[in-house]
Amino acid sequence: MKRQIAVLFLFLLLVVSPLVRPAPKTYWHITVKANIDGTQAEEWLWATMVEMPKDKVYPDEAETAGSLGGKLEGTILAQVRAAAWRSAYTYYRDTKCKGRKTKMKISYSQSEADHVYVHGQIIVPPPQRDDPYLDPEFRWGVCTNRVLMEDGRWRRLEDIPRVFVGPIQVEGREPEEMRGGFNNNNIIYNDNIKRIERCGKTWIEEFDSVFEHFKHESIVDGFPIELGGREMFVQRFWRFHTLEVQCVFMVARSTEREHPYWKQRIRG
Repeated sequence: MKRQIAVLFLFLLLVVSPLVRPAPKTYWHITVKANIDGTQAEEWLWATMVEMPKDKVYPDEAETAGSLGGKLEGTILAQVRAAAWRSAYTYYRDTKCKGRKTKMKISYSQSEADHVYVHGQIIVPPPQRDDPYLDPEFRWGVCTNRVLMEDGRWRRLEDIPRVFVGPIQVEGREPEEMRGGFNNNNIIYNDNIKRIERCGKTWIEEFDSVFEHFKHESIVDGFPIELGGREMFVQRFWRFHTLEVQCVFMVARSTEREHPYWKQRIRG
């Protein structure tokens, strides 16, 4: 009898197991294009993120909510991978040298980045008396100190190894002066410097991506989404370190892990 039960159990395991599959994951593929100062200068960012239940990401908070009779609800987006690219750009800003008006020159070269760290979430607003069917809201930004990876682990940016390439010293020439700090930022380009020329002096500083804007604005700046839709387009404008930025988002939801436009600079 025991042998028959064991054989039956093994049969059910072999037949039923292939039919029981985990629910497919939902991925968010983000493509962001930023145009700078209305010129041909651009910066692009691509990211793939995967949905995770909020109570799995924050188990301690979920346990606390449960002990109080509540439930931690919501969806967090964990990073699968992200990258960025920028074109070369040279621009000028008004300044003064010894009391006389002149121009300061800022320039940087074309470069790309595979050290890019982003975060996001889907916020479902509670029903309101005057509008019980509010759309969910997508929020996204660049990380400030840690990043949630697709395996559920948190990684601090300062613990992620990366290579910094400073000024190249040419024999017989004075090395370029470096000013300001060089930090473990959320977007690290292979060539992560910009050159400044002012009042007859030249030096280099750390490059600041225009996507640094999202370190702060992602907290308060989101946009409604239709969860039934597959692609969404949103346009934003902002000013970053005297630069005028026009930005276009394209966000695609899919059960496919591969980004459909990975590192493609799409021309509309």
